[in-house]
Amino acid sequence: MSDSAETVVQAPGLDEYGRTAEEARRAHSIVSALTSGWTVWFALLGGFAAWIIHLLAFVALSELSTRSADSRWAMHGITVVTMVMTIASIWLSVRLTREPGERDGGDVPSAYRFVGQLGILFGIINGMLILLEELYLNIIRRSGVA
Repeated sequence: MSDSAETVVQAPGLDEYGRTAEEARRAHSIVSALTSGWTVWFALLGGFAAWIIHLLAFVALSELSTRSADSRWAMHGITVVTMVMTIASIWLSVRLTREPGERDGGDVPSAYRFVGQLGILFGIINGMLILLEELYLNIIRRSGVA
């Protein structure tokens, strides 16, 4: 009976990746699983969260912005903070598309690559929405059109 599958020879005490049991435990801890999950979710949905925060803050401060210049500065600050959030989510998405994974022999797993590419697209769209809301505050509203 001939077997066409390749036989992998492992050194005693090492797993299929060539790690000792202690190295494998450190590589797959609860903390690394939570960090990895948070990274993937923030890369995908961080732009949406930033846009929603920006939109709700602008709605909450819109009445005050007609009476006080201080609230306009607060709105500009909110724009800066939410754009930083969006840029961070895009940066994490780019990392997801480029980081090699252990499971695929050094290649980026296709699911991570897809989530990363989708996160880049979502981040760009939501960043544009944030900037359009800021444009409304600075140009359209000041000119008295709306």
